[in-house]
Amino acid sequence: MRRRVRPSFRICWFALVASVLAVGVLSGGCAGGCRRNAAPQKPLAKGTGMALIGFYENGIGGFFTSSEASLKDHRFNLDTVAFRWYEMQSDGAVKGTGVNSDILTFAKNNGIKALLSVTVKKEVKGLTGPWLTTAAGRKKAIDSITTETASRGYYGVVMDFAGVPKESASSTSTFIRDLAARLHSENRVLGVAVRPRVDAPAGTDPAVDYGVVADAADYAFLLAFDRHYAAGDPGPIAPLSWVEANIKDALRQVPRGKLVLVNGLFAYDWPSSVKTGLTESMPMWEATSRAGRYNTAPAYDPVSGESHYSYQAFGETRTVWIQDGRALKSKLSLAKKYNLSGAALWRLGFEDQGVWEAVKDVYGR
Repeated sequence: MRRRVRPSFRICWFALVASVLAVGVLSGGCAGGCRRNAAPQKPLAKGTGMALIGFYENGIGGFFTSSEASLKDHRFNLDTVAFRWYEMQSDGAVKGTGVNSDILTFAKNNGIKALLSVTVKKEVKGLTGPWLTTAAGRKKAIDSITTETASRGYYGVVMDFAGVPKESASSTSTFIRDLAARLHSENRVLGVAVRPRVDAPAGTDPAVDYGVVADAADYAFLLAFDRHYAAGDPGPIAPLSWVEANIKDALRQVPRGKLVLVNGLFAYDWPSSVKTGLTESMPMWEATSRAGRYNTAPAYDPVSGESHYSYQAFGETRTVWIQDGRALKSKLSLAKKYNLSGAALWRLGFEDQGVWEAVKDVYGR
């Protein structure tokens, strides 16, 4: 005769299991069950708490100035900087353009962790060529990346596969695994950019698998912007409810200790019709200055958490939406609410003082 389990014991056992699971989720777990390698190999923050990461670009003219002044002025605010000096070439070599050794040394001398940021752009021909689809090609590309990483003393690498099509998803996954293994063997980290999946434009970053990034890489950089984008209709670029929905979606597969929320510091200026003009991308500070030049003021939209305005120019009405300091504070607060590994700024040099006030309010620095 089988022994019956007392109801009281069964209830206590269930309560114990539930409490253990709850502790796991609150201490850095992920909804839906965590994948292996949940703890990043090396942190992005200088100390404890949420990291603040800045993306760095060289200037290209006009109001697209270099990130240099921003980095130097706010070196004590930043934990990590990703230097976007590198692009993948069709032969598998990584080409560095405008690499500034003095700036890199300045960052490291100020305790900032430097990441080598590699972009795979749509403009580069042969994106699905041998460098990605063959073992020998992937090895050549990984050798190129890790050689540059080691020679300049980078803390790790951030990969952005923006130009790789869906058909190459399997090869991209293999590349991520192989690159992660190499970097880990050299005591460096790998971050991979991922695009939002909730209410995202069709065909956005289809080649990157969230699960593979969660398994193999140290960090997933969630590019939480472009809900309304340059080629589409005007609207908030990163509405708060949309950002939160995509954080929750990412946490179904990516442990919160690996997730970095990337926030845009830019604005779009849309024409009244695609037939009458082009959408213009610009830094946050230029969008605010432009409002003043046209005698208008940005109005805050409490639903989206962003600001916007319209003005008349060249015989048409144009509409601007801005990701400003007030919007950033709300998103940094979301990253803190969900206990994410960090938050990033896209990019340094686009901001106004309101951004650093938001950082101080949320980070206390």
